[in-house]
Amino acid sequence: MSKNITITAMLSVLTIILFSCQMFIPVVGIFVAYFSIIPLMFIYEMTNTKYFFISLITCISMVMILNDPFGWIFFDLLLVPPAITTVTKNKILKLIMIAPIEIGFLLLFKILVVNGSKIDMILSNIWYILGILFYFAGTFFYRKAFLISKMLLKKINY
Repeated sequence: MSKNITITAMLSVLTIILFSCQMFIPVVGIFVAYFSIIPLMFIYEMTNTKYFFISLITCISMVMILNDPFGWIFFDLLLVPPAITTVTKNKILKLIMIAPIEIGFLLLFKILVVNGSKIDMILSNIWYILGILFYFAGTFFYRKAFLISKMLLKKINY
């Protein structure tokens, strides 16, 4: 039990540190933030579902405390749902995870776009399609990244 708690704590802290890079190193940090969810997937792989969801709730709370509102939307509503979809086998949960991404894209659309602009006219018709595409692209990316990182860990004999 103490091994599971230690693994969960260390990988949760790694997730928060990697995601917080997007605040301090803006351009490179956004790319690093995509990889910040992979330690959470290793928690699911190395321990069990209980520790995964505990660390997920802890990481979401820490992101809410340490980051700005863009970080909240980016982590909670855009990055976490594809990660949950990647590790779980429940089909209903996989379908439910589309909703947070759609909410995240709606919030980003309403916050970042000025009313009456040409971008507003274009995005008002396709923001939900972008959300669905982001869901499938994120799920595909996390599956491949998780498999590659597992293969790398096997090569270094972890």
